[in-house]
Amino acid sequence: MPSAAGASDRSLFTQWRRTCIYLIYSLAILFIACDREQSTSSVGLPDRVPDDRPPWGIFYSTTDWGPAFSNDGSRFSYFSAYDSIGNFSPSTYLSDTSFTYKHRTGIPGVSSTWLPGDSLIVTNTGIYPFFPQFTTYLASPGGESIRVLDIETTVGGVWSNGKDNSFIYTGGFIDSSYATGIFRYDMETGQSEPIVGGMSGQPSPDGQRVVLNNLPYSIWVKDLTDSSFIRISGIDKPYHFPVWSRDGRYVFFGHHGSGIARYDMETGREILLTDWGAGPMVAHPHVDRLMFMRGDSLEDSRLWMMDYDGRNQRQVTF
Repeated sequence: MPSAAGASDRSLFTQWRRTCIYLIYSLAILFIACDREQSTSSVGLPDRVPDDRPPWGIFYSTTDWGPAFSNDGSRFSYFSAYDSIGNFSPSTYLSDTSFTYKHRTGIPGVSSTWLPGDSLIVTNTGIYPFFPQFTTYLASPGGESIRVLDIETTVGGVWSNGKDNSFIYTGGFIDSSYATGIFRYDMETGQSEPIVGGMSGQPSPDGQRVVLNNLPYSIWVKDLTDSSFIRISGIDKPYHFPVWSRDGRYVFFGHHGSGIARYDMETGREILLTDWGAGPMVAHPHVDRLMFMRGDSLEDSRLWMMDYDGRNQRQVTF
């Protein structure tokens, strides 16, 4: 029978070995990142991300991701890996829908939403390796002021309806049944309250319902007035990135590898608007248009816009 001292020695050796491996891995990431930043300092904005991108983290070389409109609809925030002249400079960026400028805010996050008064909530979901992990910020749109919010864990996107001083986020462990849960954070009280277990969610424009991803990647709507649920997608394939239309009539969501679908909450009818897949999307607050991520892959994406019926598609970021 092994001695307690021997078991303790093996435990200490295992911890020491893990620490060494972590330090070596961190130094390797830092070295490659610095080398990559220097190698892109004199090139123009690439049509495609170079093929020498590192193998870890889908957000390392993603061009554009996670759009969110300001409350007046004149601007939008999004994550980008490159600045306006093509330098590798990951950050939350600002632009207008004509893409006449691209302003680097310096806010370290991949998902954002706008509160009343045009302050930004930005979070890093833990996937991007060079930002503080699972951290949520309150920031001015230009990045002049940034404050960390006291939220224990944020593992998904953030959403606000732009009308009340709160936002919805995905956090860790709502109870023993769910690895993740959807929470509401009240900016006035600084408190979070659980809403439902799930992967990501967005409040409806009237604040009475939440559309959410739930396992196994199906789309559900929860009525917050009576806690009832309805499922609005199939369960035969992954469905993801659900968002409300500005009037709350439609829910848009992605079919994995198939396209963007529109579900009519009044008639229960679903139609497919595109024949290609898309990533995170958001509805314009004042016109019937949708902004979404489109690209050959997650590592090479741009933001596009289209009408609610799928017409008038145009590329917004380049």
